Amino acid sequence: MVVGVLARLSPCIVLLSSLGLGACDPEPAPSRVELDDVQRVLTEQVCARMFSCPCSQGTSFASIDECEEQAGLFQDQLDSIPMREQYQGLGLQYDPACLGKLVDFAAQLGCASDFEAPNADQCVRPCNYWVGTQQVGQSCEVQGSGVTDCAQGLRCQGGTCTDPCDPANDPARAQLGEDCWNVGCMEGLWCEPQEGICELRPAEDEPCPDGVCAEGLDCQPVDATDPASELRCRGPQGLGALCSGHAQCISGNCPAGVCEARPRAGEACAGVCGDGLDCVDQMCVRADAVVCYADTPFVG
Repeated sequence: MVVGVLARLSPCIVLLSSLGLGACDPEPAPSRVELDDVQRVLTEQVCARMFSCPCSQGTSFASIDECEEQAGLFQDQLDSIPMREQYQGLGLQYDPACLGKLVDFAAQLGCASDFEAPNADQCVRPCNYWVGTQQVGQSCEVQGSGVTDCAQGLRCQGGTCTDPCDPANDPARAQLGEDCWNVGCMEGLWCEPQEGICELRPAEDEPCPDGVCAEGLDCQPVDATDPASELRCRGPQGLGALCSGHAQCISGNCPAGVCEARPRAGEACAGVCGDGLDCVDQMCVRADAVVCYADTPFVG
């Protein structure tokens, strides 16, 4: 498999699983990684960084040599003579900017233990290693992961090149009171499962028997100590309030039925720690650098 993801945190998966790679808004030109230089660049920009940052909880590779070996295998996948001849025979060209975006991201990330997640609503175009010239509406084929005859930035979907950032490609969302089983609802509404129509999400202190609430609210039992009690929409509670889950607390920490501050380094934890910390073996420790857990694009 040619394409992998940088996956320390789930938002990072979103960011790089389609290689990254680039939103619809203009951005600075990425670096370029030429075919004959893939192994060297990935070794220097990703592997070396992985083994120079704090990685006390482990890395995706047993050693930098293993990481370098995988980078070499990845270059062979992209640039083996049979594959190159096949792709070029189909009129495809290698785009060195796609891996360039990955190494640029790794450089910007450095040894940080966290990063600013991309806006979930931001349009992200695919960035394929080998691409063709087929335009929107023209027929296309996917030759393999990261290989298509659509022009760069387009997606081959159902045998046709489409623009993922064109609003016309999104199905029209149903409005309040309209049928929604097949198309879903506009933002702020939800598709009521019995009638299949869009309804307003329950507001503060309104019942939520289906577990759905307006944004920023959580469906909680009125009696926090009795999960069987009536469910109503409530906002996160302050320190000392009764709770039955982390999401019910402003602090995000409900270790034993009461909202508490997030534990600090060296303190016991139940899956939640303060900023920059991870809960490991029920103890808060400094979080490893994100790059420590990189499933680089040259990994299965």
